[in-house]
Amino acid sequence: MKATRSRVNKEPARDVISIFDVQTNEVLAESLVPNKKNEISENPNVVDKLDPSYNYLISFDAMGCQKDLARDIQNHDWYYLFKVKSNQPTLLNNISECFDKYGGLKIFSRASTEGGHYTEWTFYVSDRVDKSVKEWAGVKSYGMVITYSERDGEVTEEKSYFVMNFLDPALFVYAKIMHWRIENKLHHPLDCVFNEDRCRVRTGFGYPSRVTEKCVFQPIL
Repeated sequence: MKATRSRVNKEPARDVISIFDVQTNEVLAESLVPNKKNEISENPNVVDKLDPSYNYLISFDAMGCQKDLARDIQNHDWYYLFKVKSNQPTLLNNISECFDKYGGLKIFSRASTEGGHYTEWTFYVSDRVDKSVKEWAGVKSYGMVITYSERDGEVTEEKSYFVMNFLDPALFVYAKIMHWRIENKLHHPLDCVFNEDRCRVRTGFGYPSRVTEKCVFQPIL
């Protein structure tokens, strides 16, 4: 929450981690990140607040792609889907080399002309998990999404990589697409309707909740 930053006291803005259920549009758990820490250290704590009687599939952006968090989710016998970027260079290199060398199973594609330009997303999976990533608890497969875009005569292509502890290709597609609901169902209402970033309350329970780039899907039947 940007406005809670205090230049006078040299305190950072308040940061609240929320786990958002994209099926019910509910916040299932949340935690205030302690000062002088970041969300990486707090992520396992908020995950542990989830109801253990359910089975969950939890997706995180690249900042949440951490070995300790993978181990914590795996210990609960839940599923995870992490986006992999350069903050995990070894894992990123292994996944990239895997798809370059062996290719992958094409499982789904979708296209859109929204906004006046053409975009196509193609999903691939691979179960050729390198033994060197065994420290990522329970990892069973890799995912890749190729985004092809044509806009104002310019063509771009981008590859995004993912790691997961399950083998179901349909579950990968579902989780990846549903992850975007965080922006539409929570970020946008909080920032644009409730003006959360303008809130200056820094004490007690006056702060509104905010979700970072992570969501949860439950239950898995």
